[in-house]
Amino acid sequence: MQLSRPRLLTLALLGILPLLTGQTTAPASPPAHEPRNATEAQLQNKYADKIKPSLYQKWLDRVQAASAEEQVWLRTLEDQLGGFYFPHYVTDLFGPKPYDAAEDAWAYVQDDPDLPRVLIIGDSISRAYTATVRQALKGKANVHRAPANCGPTARFQEFGEVWLNQNSRNTWDFVVVNFGIHDGKNPKGYEERLRQVFTRLKATGAKKVFWVRTTPWGKDAAVFENPEADASQITNPTSDRLAAEAGLAVIDAHALLKPQIATGLNRKDFTHWTPEVYTLLGNAVAEALSPALTSATTPPKAESSSPLIEPNGTRYKPGLWLVTQRQNVDAMKGACDLIFIGDSITFGWDGQLWKEHFAPRRALNYGIPGDTVENVLYRLDYPGLHELQPKVAVILIGTNNSGPAAETAKSILAVVNKTRALFPSAKIVLMDLLPTARRTALVTAVNDLIQGYADNKTVFRLNLGERMTPEGDSWLGLGPDKLHLTAAGYAIWQDMLAPLLVQFMGPTP
Repeated sequence: MQLSRPRLLTLALLGILPLLTGQTTAPASPPAHEPRNATEAQLQNKYADKIKPSLYQKWLDRVQAASAEEQVWLRTLEDQLGGFYFPHYVTDLFGPKPYDAAEDAWAYVQDDPDLPRVLIIGDSISRAYTATVRQALKGKANVHRAPANCGPTARFQEFGEVWLNQNSRNTWDFVVVNFGIHDGKNPKGYEERLRQVFTRLKATGAKKVFWVRTTPWGKDAAVFENPEADASQITNPTSDRLAAEAGLAVIDAHALLKPQIATGLNRKDFTHWTPEVYTLLGNAVAEALSPALTSATTPPKAESSSPLIEPNGTRYKPGLWLVTQRQNVDAMKGACDLIFIGDSITFGWDGQLWKEHFAPRRALNYGIPGDTVENVLYRLDYPGLHELQPKVAVILIGTNNSGPAAETAKSILAVVNKTRALFPSAKIVLMDLLPTARRTALVTAVNDLIQGYADNKTVFRLNLGERMTPEGDSWLGLGPDKLHLTAAGYAIWQDMLAPLLVQFMGPTP
């Protein structure tokens, strides 16, 4: 759902100041349990002065009904859109007009593993053309955008890592980026900040980074009559030079839109454009991407020298899963102090909690949805892992194993021993399996067997079940599927894990 054009204009006129100053709303702490009514939902509503309890309850229902991966996206979106954009977004989301994901620049994108990943980063101009790019490249690319109205380059320095990490990956095949209008209103330091942005984006592993030249805009109505009043001249010369130095591909949005100033530029804010112009620009971006996508649609094969052989029964797409895994590990460049090893429960960590508590500890999420113990044993063979040498490894695996309890417990011990051999100086936090309505007796039996693996010297047990009290036919912190954690469930995990991390690693940096 893209915001309606009249609302886009309203947002532009009313919301530009807080975006320029980089102000964001501080995240609220989640409640101790999942909200059961509008009153309790309001306790989790960090924008309570702007979103009615009943409306926020609808948002919570949507979040809780989503997959673990989409929940991370929605919670990140809630935080990053802030106190101005998020209330408008939710209002439109549940408004009278039926929701259409094809029109929503901030819609969750489930990656097709056979297609390259494209990330769009930029302000409201890029947001307005994102949906057009996504539709034009449907079936050719997974087109994501940053979960924010990105504003000036200073916001990338503050939140860039959050924007880059989508679907538990911070590597991209192609990136489309622009910063210019907001920086043009306060250009001091723009050159150095933009250089840092380019350096970081090239480090994502992208085959190509596209720089979109800043479109014409003005400080007043003179922009319609006098070419010298085009304020994009404040930043475009600098960005042109830096883009050339960095070897970026250039999409000349300025040249494309300059002939449209008289008829397409907004005559109230002198910055935004008509829907027709955004469609024109979106199609131009898609056309620039298309030739590069052709060579990227075939996933690269694993190196022939790799001795790894996939185990029987794995769900990994041949070759591609290994490339993705290597990218996640290699992106750490050895700088990893904390690693989480597991399946979809590990994979789905709440984005806000991760950003606040684990990202500062240089954490790596090494979870893959659907993994069994056997899959994890296989993935621990990746040669790049030994370079990480984290201080702490957190293991939660076994939920997807359905064999006898003794067999699963024995395999979990194999994971513990292999992790100890891989990271000899690390402390290991072994998680009990979470309660689940699917296999309650099996989970209990496995937990009884693995508790003896903790020696409280190298291996330490952590049982979330102590805090996940029964609630009806489910447990506190579990979602509608009675298997995966909700935001409140992840908050329990973080809270119980925190003392161990402080003990082994010291306070959060």
